[in-house]
Amino acid sequence: MKNVMLCLVLFFAGMLFAGEPSPVLNYDFTAAVIRQGGRYEQPLLSPDLRIAAPEQALILTGERGQQELLVPESAGFSIEEGCTFYALVKFEQDGTKASQNGAHDMILFKNKDFLFGRFCDKLYFNAGEKWTWSVMAPGIPVKRWTALAASIRKTSPENYTVQLFIDGSKVAEKSFRGKIAKPNSNPVSIGKGWGGPWFFYGLLGKVLVFEQALDEKMILELARKEPYLKK
Repeated sequence: MKNVMLCLVLFFAGMLFAGEPSPVLNYDFTAAVIRQGGRYEQPLLSPDLRIAAPEQALILTGERGQQELLVPESAGFSIEEGCTFYALVKFEQDGTKASQNGAHDMILFKNKDFLFGRFCDKLYFNAGEKWTWSVMAPGIPVKRWTALAASIRKTSPENYTVQLFIDGSKVAEKSFRGKIAKPNSNPVSIGKGWGGPWFFYGLLGKVLVFEQALDEKMILELARKEPYLKK
């Protein structure tokens, strides 16, 4: 497939999500042009990134190309007050042996803060400087489109509840007690993390980040609007 010129058009998130919470990060690769809205500017794209067809999506080649998308000026982002991560993805790997190639796909990562992605056959979220807030949910789909979400709700100054969702359905929930560190100097990265073969290999359709915990109904509605998902 020939490389294509990546062109971005700014869409105001308030217009796209009228009457709903607005994402602070909104990257949509499913249209003829890459749509971007929210607080953060367009991702930093390497010149060899390609767009898939006929289903429009960004092709990430994982460890082979060690590709990642850095979110500009994102060092100040933190999950301290709660947030929601949402991604439309198609994993092309199906490995199930930990620490081996093909067993991990990183979606969102901020060093010493949070990670969100696939760990073997599980949807995986973790947080904290020492990675002690681990939540997993089995049965993550691979080799087909899937909508994944993690909602982090702050219930009191030192209490949080994390919920994971696959295709709009809640599949895991866990509560934690402790403090989330203030924003560090590390940027938010899409498609790559540290600690082994943590890359994304497959198709990336959308990435949304909200600075609040969306409820179950809102996350279900996001997934229901996805034309790529199996109905």
